[in-house]
Amino acid sequence: MNITALFWAEPQLVQSKYGRDAELESDFYGMNYMAKAGYDPRGAIDLQKTFLRLSENKQNDIINELFASHPPSSERVATNIVTATALDNGGIRDKALYQKRSSQLITDQPAYEAYDKGKKTLQGKDYNAALNIANKAIAIQLKESIFHELKGLSLEGSKNHQEALAFYNQAIKLNNQLFSHYLHRGLLKQTMGDNKGAEADLIASKKLLPPQAAADALGRASFAQGKSGQAVANLQESVQACGMLGQQSRVLLEQIELPSNPAKYIPIKLGLSDDGYLTVIIGNRASVNVANPMVEILQYEGQWRSAKQFTVEQTIA
Repeated sequence: MNITALFWAEPQLVQSKYGRDAELESDFYGMNYMAKAGYDPRGAIDLQKTFLRLSENKQNDIINELFASHPPSSERVATNIVTATALDNGGIRDKALYQKRSSQLITDQPAYEAYDKGKKTLQGKDYNAALNIANKAIAIQLKESIFHELKGLSLEGSKNHQEALAFYNQAIKLNNQLFSHYLHRGLLKQTMGDNKGAEADLIASKKLLPPQAAADALGRASFAQGKSGQAVANLQESVQACGMLGQQSRVLLEQIELPSNPAKYIPIKLGLSDDGYLTVIIGNRASVNVANPMVEILQYEGQWRSAKQFTVEQTIA
């Protein structure tokens, strides 16, 4: 399984409810940043009102395309009004000053556009092309950590593990508060056999943002070190993920728990047939097949107990 490809595919699994919550969270932090930077956070409310009016009037294709991924709503406006009341509204609205302060962002815009293109190229597994794009972005803005992460991912995809590790290190040096840097470095260390280092990075990743991908990887790192208890705890978190990630976590969790707790996955029901024979019905709640399970039946005779064991010589799906 290509972990890198899995990570970049994760956003496609996001449900609409998560998208709505993410929009509200983005508004909240954006308004807080506005206030801290000295701007009037109520400007965000005016902008949302404008978006809401434009969406109702269906102005043009560009606006409709924007609203397809970032839909305005009266809920967002109402929530932003509540957020604004808790903030200092004494900030300024100065277009000229804003343009001056954001001039570096405008200069760096081609680098971020290259970065977006590089992520799509990486999804297509064209690692050499993604590497060239990452180099272009770094040449424009050397201090942006995500560009170094992109280069690390490109190098890792080409199996240049040591070089990839160096760029993940650089990404963390530039920004040690971004979970994905630790996540990717931890996954790479796991691939390179450094399970202890992988565990430390994946724990750091979870502290910053607990993605289920990190929980899965941390579970695998713990299992590789023989720490089954820690592995189970992490995998129980990652099995909640949608799609392939959740399925992979579930398979490993079942493989760990089946030998020690078979009753959790293999239900057994005793009964009598019409002709008086004892019947044993065996099921399988696990997503993996179980071959040749052994069943033990205890028979009590007064104070004595006898046990009979037999193997079901077939695979239970």
